[in-house]
Amino acid sequence: MFAPNQSQAKVLAAARALVRRRGYADVSLRQIAATARYSPAGLYAHFSGLDDILGALADTVRDELAQRLEAAATAGADPGAQLVAVGMAYIGFALEHPGEFELLFRQTRSRKRGFADPSPSSFDLLRRLAHRLAPHAGAEEIDVACLGMWSTAHGLATLRISHLAGLPCDWEGWSRRILRSQVETLPCDQPRS
Repeated sequence: MFAPNQSQAKVLAAARALVRRRGYADVSLRQIAATARYSPAGLYAHFSGLDDILGALADTVRDELAQRLEAAATAGADPGAQLVAVGMAYIGFALEHPGEFELLFRQTRSRKRGFADPSPSSFDLLRRLAHRLAPHAGAEEIDVACLGMWSTAHGLATLRISHLAGLPCDWEGWSRRILRSQVETLPCDQPRS
C-alpha cells in the first residue's frame, strides 16, 4: 500500500481531481502542477514524472476498491450472495468513480514495472468466496469461475459507463441476475473423486 507524504498527497489530490473532470487520458503534468500550485519542475521533488504520479494514484484507487470489495464480501452468510455483492460493489465503484476506474486498468505499476504487491488481490477475494461456496471444486474450476465473475462485473461496469449508458433497463436487477448466473457455474454439490 502506497503511503504518500503530505506533499505527495497534495499532488495526488490534484491529479485525482483532474482525472475526475477530464478523464485519465487528458491529464498532463502541467495541469497537475497548476492544480496543486506547484511549478512543473517542483513536482519532480515528489514524483519522477507523470507516469509515477498516475501509478501512485492507481495504487491508491486499487486499495480503495479492494476495501470496498472486502466490505461487500461480509454481506450475509451465503458465499454465493457474497460473490454477487462483491460484483455489485465493483460495478458501483466504477459508476461512482468512472475516471479513476479507467485509470486503474490503464495505468498500473504491476503491469508496467513488474511491481510485486504483497497485499491480497481482488481475485484472491473471489477465490476465497468461491472456494467456500464450492469446497470440492478444483483450483482450475475455481479460477475459471472467478475469472468469469470478474469479467462479467467489469464488462457490465464498462458497458454501463460508456456504450449502453442510456439503455433504459433495470441495470441493478439485470446485473444481479447476470452475476448470479456466473455464481451458478460453480460445481457446489459433489465432492471431487
